[in-house]
Amino acid sequence: LEAKKSLDKALAIEPNNPTYNYARGSVELQGNSAWLAIPYFKKFIASEPGNARGHFALGAAEFASHDYEAAAKELNSIVGCPETEAGVQYFLGRIAKVNSDWALAAEHLAKSTAADPNYAESHAELGLAKMHLGDLAGSRAEIDRAIQLNPDSYLANSNLLALYQKTKDPHLPDQQQRLRELYSKRSQKRDLMVRTIRVEP
Repeated sequence: LEAKKSLDKALAIEPNNPTYNYARGSVELQGNSAWLAIPYFKKFIASEPGNARGHFALGAAEFASHDYEAAAKELNSIVGCPETEAGVQYFLGRIAKVNSDWALAAEHLAKSTAADPNYAESHAELGLAKMHLGDLAGSRAEIDRAIQLNPDSYLANSNLLALYQKTKDPHLPDQQQRLRELYSKRSQKRDLMVRTIRVEP
């Protein structure tokens, strides 16, 4: 809230300042109203059309707003830019996942992990795509890598649970309990983020 107030004051003075607009859009993107970030990122792009970060941020905001067609168009415009390639391929993979095109999802997500081998979410999503394509060994390898990188990743642990269910793995009950614990932690964290702080005189 304080970040929004400060940036709104800055934008009142310089409404077209690209740095202020990018920062303001980033604040909205972190919350539950991603569509509110879109106008700020568009202003940033208008000032710096050659900056791939702006196009990536806009694509991410459009994805979070469920405008997958617009997101794909924006992200495809910067395919191959080294500074954003891992994220671009990750979101393109997730768009393919939404469309249940698992082969295309796997293709994009493999490119994402190649661009950034240390991003757990890309490995987790690639593992899920491989599971749907019938490559269970490849799926397990990718999900294991995701959990190795981020043991508390809810996505990775959720996908591992799905794999256990599909293969009737005896570790299924333990993984169900693990996921319940992670869900509880995630809910607590979300509550802390939205909690209203009241100062008593």
